[in-house]
Amino acid sequence: MADYARIYGISTWNHDQIKGHAEDYIRLGGDCYISESDYEFLEEILEKENE
Repeated sequence: MADYARIYGISTWNHDQIKGHAEDYIRLGGDCYISESDYEFLEEILEKENE
Protein backbone atom coordinates (compact mmCIF):
# COMPACT_ATOMS: atom_id res chain seq x y z
CA MET A 1 0.00 0.00 0.00
CA ALA A 2 2.97 2.29 0.58
CA ASP A 3 3.78 2.09 -3.13
CA TYR A 4 0.26 3.23 -4.03
CA ALA A 5 0.57 6.15 -1.63
CA ARG A 6 3.77 7.25 -3.34
CA ILE A 7 2.27 6.77 -6.83
CA TYR A 8 -0.63 9.08 -5.94
CA GLY A 9 1.66 11.70 -4.43
CA ILE A 10 0.74 11.11 -0.80
CA SER A 11 3.53 12.05 1.58
CA THR A 12 5.00 9.16 3.51
CA TRP A 13 6.95 9.45 6.72
CA ASN A 14 9.23 7.25 8.78
CA HIS A 15 8.98 6.65 12.52
CA ASP A 16 11.66 9.21 13.39
CA GLN A 17 9.79 11.93 11.50
CA ILE A 18 6.49 11.37 13.33
CA LYS A 19 7.94 10.77 16.79
CA GLY A 20 5.61 12.28 19.37
CA HIS A 21 2.67 12.36 16.91
CA ALA A 22 2.39 8.67 16.00
CA GLU A 23 -1.27 8.56 17.08
CA ASP A 24 -2.12 10.76 14.07
CA TYR A 25 -0.59 8.36 11.53
CA ILE A 26 -1.36 4.95 10.04
CA ARG A 27 1.44 2.44 9.53
CA LEU A 28 1.45 1.00 6.02
CA GLY A 29 4.28 -1.42 6.61
CA GLY A 30 7.90 -1.48 7.52
CA ASP A 31 8.85 2.05 8.51
CA CYS A 32 6.26 3.82 6.34
CA TYR A 33 3.45 5.95 7.76
CA ILE A 34 0.83 8.30 6.31
CA SER A 35 -1.60 10.65 8.03
CA GLU A 36 -5.06 9.39 8.92
CA SER A 37 -6.71 11.77 6.45
CA ASP A 38 -4.37 10.68 3.66
CA TYR A 39 -5.16 7.05 4.48
CA GLU A 40 -8.89 7.71 4.04
CA PHE A 41 -8.15 9.44 0.72
CA LEU A 42 -6.01 6.50 -0.42
CA GLU A 43 -8.77 4.03 0.49
CA GLU A 44 -11.25 6.02 -1.63
CA ILE A 45 -8.88 6.01 -4.61
CA LEU A 46 -8.28 2.28 -4.38
CA GLU A 47 -12.01 1.54 -4.04
CA LYS A 48 -12.72 3.52 -7.22
CA GLU A 49 -9.93 1.67 -9.04
CA ASN A 50 -11.45 -1.68 -8.12
CA GLU A 51 -14.92 -0.82 -9.46
